Amino acid sequence: MRYRVHTAQSGWLDWVNKGNPNDKVYGCAGMPGEAIDGVQIYCTTPKGQAFSQAYYRSQTTLRSGWLPICCDDGTSVAGFDGWAGMYGEPLDRLQIGIAPSSPF
Repeated sequence: MRYRVHTAQSGWLDWVNKGNPNDKVYGCAGMPGEAIDGVQIYCTTPKGQAFSQAYYRSQTTLRSGWLPICCDDGTSVAGFDGWAGMYGEPLDRLQIGIAPSSPF
């Protein structure tokens, strides 16, 4: 899996391919002091396993309820371009499901 985030100050940041909150350079997404307002996730199905994708959705601090579902390839869920969030609205929740179809 790889992921990246968008902040109003820095735009889309580089892709991250691992998770380590102690590695602030290569192990997590974001910039200290900058609110994340967009997330993009891409899941690669390992060889020999059934095809799965990352389905995800977010909420912002400025509105109630979940925003629409996104999918990692940007085409599996009609009308979405493969990223969750709203520019200028900090995210406060993110749900991710790795599955052959949307778990939401």
